[in-house]
Amino acid sequence: MAGKINVAILLMCFMILAVAVQLSQAHGDEGTDVYKVCFMKCFDFWKATGLGNNHCEMKCDQLCSNVEKYGHYDEILKSLKI
Repeated sequence: MAGKINVAILLMCFMILAVAVQLSQAHGDEGTDVYKVCFMKCFDFWKATGLGNNHCEMKCDQLCSNVEKYGHYDEILKSLKI
């Protein structure tokens, strides 16, 4: 009987931990200002060329993540002629 209660408590702890992790990921960082500005300019640029939303989002997310990480914002935007 006590063994079943311990297992139930352990399972409840795992469930609470899983919910906490999901909530923290769902309300994660919205991105820095550099990322946001880069993404909006990039998205507008690629959207104007006729690409679909998903394609624009993938290209810009990758580009702007690198911009945010390595800080070559001006050089990359100049290469896009934005």
